[in-house]
Amino acid sequence: MASHFELPVFIIVKASRWLKIWLYIIHLFAVPVILMAGLTWPLKYILIFICCTGLYYSLRNYILLTGKNSIVRLILNDADEWWLTTAQGDTVNATLLPGALVHPMLVILPFRSQNGKHTVILS
Repeated sequence: MASHFELPVFIIVKASRWLKIWLYIIHLFAVPVILMAGLTWPLKYILIFICCTGLYYSLRNYILLTGKNSIVRLILNDADEWWLTTAQGDTVNATLLPGALVHPMLVILPFRSQNGKHTVILS
């Protein structure tokens, strides 16, 4: 079966407005839930801090694309090799791991390289 795509395939990762909105909704609605939970105040503060840290990490790596290991470009060549370019300009060879999520509005691709694991979110 012939492919409709020419290799190599270049994918530029861009910030998604919808992903940004959902990240805010999920993290910011978690705070009132934590506050209403029957937990001690020190535990509530710790959980709110973790929630805020998760929002910061997610925004930096998947929306602003300024994190140390944020992936800004994907290349799939004709040898079936993936090359990932980070926000710092480093290019690494990576393997696409099983467990990718493909939805009409969201694609999540897990990769492994010599630098560790990377997750790319396309929406």
